Amino acid sequence: MMTDINAEVRRFVAAWNDPDADRRAEVIDALFAPDARYCNASEEFSGRQACQAALTRTYDEFVSKGFEFASVGDAGAHQDAVVFRWEMEPADGGEIAATGRMFGLLDQSGRVTRLYQFMDA
Repeated sequence: MMTDINAEVRRFVAAWNDPDADRRAEVIDALFAPDARYCNASEEFSGRQACQAALTRTYDEFVSKGFEFASVGDAGAHQDAVVFRWEMEPADGGEIAATGRMFGLLDQSGRVTRLYQFMDA
């Protein structure tokens, strides 16, 4: 298990906001297993490179258009599972545009093997 799950969650969510594609890729390389799978509401991404592409798409679709992401509260961890909340809001302030949860499974080294995104209604 990761030693400080909250720090790792903050690192992951901060990568969503990072304008540098190489740094985003470094975070995915560090936190995700090579065969990781990420599923959001509409797509599934298999493998570390596909997960990097998903992060880039999120950046391009939202952050580059004036939004930013943040983790909310403390992450929960139990055995090989982690769950955390996130939100998206305008970078210059304003109402929260979206909220949701992530549920992930980790391998023995603490790397993400599966990550599922849930949007709040």
